[in-house]
Amino acid sequence: MTWSMLLSRSTSCRPTPLEELLGSCFDRVGGVRASPLQRQYSSLLEKSKVAYAKRRYIPGTSSVDVEQEYRRASTMLDGAWGRIIEALGLLCEKDFILARAGLWPRLSPRDILNKLAISQRSLLSESWKEEFIKYAEWVTLVQRACRISRLTTPEYRAELERELSNSRGIGWDAMPYPDWLLIELEGDLLIRQVQAEIASEMLSPSSGENTVVQLNMGEGKSSVRRPACSINYD
Repeated sequence: MTWSMLLSRSTSCRPTPLEELLGSCFDRVGGVRASPLQRQYSSLLEKSKVAYAKRRYIPGTSSVDVEQEYRRASTMLDGAWGRIIEALGLLCEKDFILARAGLWPRLSPRDILNKLAISQRSLLSESWKEEFIKYAEWVTLVQRACRISRLTTPEYRAELERELSNSRGIGWDAMPYPDWLLIELEGDLLIRQVQAEIASEMLSPSSGENTVVQLNMGEGKSSVRRPACSINYD
């Protein structure tokens, strides 16, 4: 069994409780005999579902419960990992035989994240790329919660305020820029909005001509302070 064969599987897996609830609502109001009001309700539910799928996890910046943020991010990370393993894991007796013979690809967080690297990204369909990116984004939020937990002492107040003011994916989307997401993972940081905007301008100047841009002092040009955080990718 190769990774190419494994990733030819569908990403479909068990729906979340919210998805099951929305699905049942669509079934009830989307039938042929549905009234105009029910069809309108179904349309609004669909728009809400799409908006929910595109949501960004943005915790409050004025105050934060470190333990609660860590538990939430860890729970969502575990859920994302479970969905991946459910789709790529051992499904039948043949799969178990291959695994016992040592012929099954190793499935670890590091192996999954490696598939987002440019050298392996061609193996991913758009749906698998999206699943792996969702997983990687939750890893960055667990990292963020760890960083915040190390900055709660008074001497790190400025760093804490800066960390709290920066949320996941503000100003850029990881789907077209998975390499940026890998930089976040490797550097144990979140790319700030101003950094994303300047990087985008450098990649594709709005003027259409050669452009000089400036990133102010203290905006993370050369170094990022990052307290130790232990996350096992293996």
